[in-house]
Amino acid sequence: MTTHVLLTLGRMPKGLDLARGFAAAGCDVYVADPHANHISRYSNSVKECFTVTAPNDSADDFVDDLLNIVKDKAIDIVVPISEESVYTAKLKVRLPEHVIFFGPGFDVARRLHDKYEFNRYLVELNLPAPETALLGTDEANELVQQHDVIVKPIHASAGIDIITVNQGDSLPSATNRPSLVQQQLRGRLLTSLSVAKDGQCLQTGIYEGRIFTGSVAIAFERVNDAEVVQEFAKRFIEDSHYTGFISFDVFIENDNNAYAIECNPRLTSGIHLFNTTDVARAIMSEAVHPEIALRERLSFQHFWPALGTTEMSLIKGGPFKHNLKHFLKSSDVTWSRHDIKPFLMMNFCSGEILKKYFFDKMSLGEASITDIEWRE
Repeated sequence: MTTHVLLTLGRMPKGLDLARGFAAAGCDVYVADPHANHISRYSNSVKECFTVTAPNDSADDFVDDLLNIVKDKAIDIVVPISEESVYTAKLKVRLPEHVIFFGPGFDVARRLHDKYEFNRYLVELNLPAPETALLGTDEANELVQQHDVIVKPIHASAGIDIITVNQGDSLPSATNRPSLVQQQLRGRLLTSLSVAKDGQCLQTGIYEGRIFTGSVAIAFERVNDAEVVQEFAKRFIEDSHYTGFISFDVFIENDNNAYAIECNPRLTSGIHLFNTTDVARAIMSEAVHPEIALRERLSFQHFWPALGTTEMSLIKGGPFKHNLKHFLKSSDVTWSRHDIKPFLMMNFCSGEILKKYFFDKMSLGEASITDIEWRE
């Protein structure tokens, strides 16, 4: 019997890559997204797409829409994809008993997505954690007297609304969103993505940004010399008995400890490091420790934004030689010779995102998630 899989977002290459993995594993793949037009709609790996209510228009309607798809299409597995995942986690307790939800429940997802609560959880688990306090507290004012600090929203993604404050300077009295104050780390910044089931870390890929737009990496490279990050991810997953995809942004400091500054309890671009057919089979498998291989290729990019950033670094000044080197050596995360249309249609089906970018003056990262990001 064919396994039916529902992915809860289709507009991003990471969802497309996972859809291709499930299709290659013999599944029927269904995709939900508040955007009617997105790259997964053009993939031959996707059986059917559904337009659902944006969670920031109505979280209840969003979850109801997903539940209706689960029932109508006899879905066996639900996989959250991106920032909608905290809302999607509310679906877990409403699913029929046989349906697998590959991710944490709502309380866990909400706590890990909250940058301050995640920091507190690291302290509880006795894992390395940067000094952190809530903006507006005495602890925050003391912290900036001791360190250069970063002020950032506790929920925002894509590097939105981050402020750097030098040691001894005054903190902002207020920000647009509830924010934290965190000791600024200056070591090597790496990102990990792990696949976990019942507290077992099945595989971890670690990567380093190479080309950036703002603070968001649009070209990145897998690294194999960060065992301390591997160990951090493994211990966190075991101690929290986690199931699902989980990603950490981690600084390796001079003491050779891995200090996680934030957690994404969901899929990230790290999926492009993995053999996604292995990932799909592992999610479906009842084996104790199914094998997941990493791809042989090391360097990946989002072709169109990486091209634009590389061009602008030549025109306006910037690290052009560096950008060009990594642009030429990196593989596009959307391209597949067996599934060409998503690559060709990428710009055409990004209209809703580009409209917010040009007319509402949002960053591309912010424009791509404004309707789905968690807003407690």
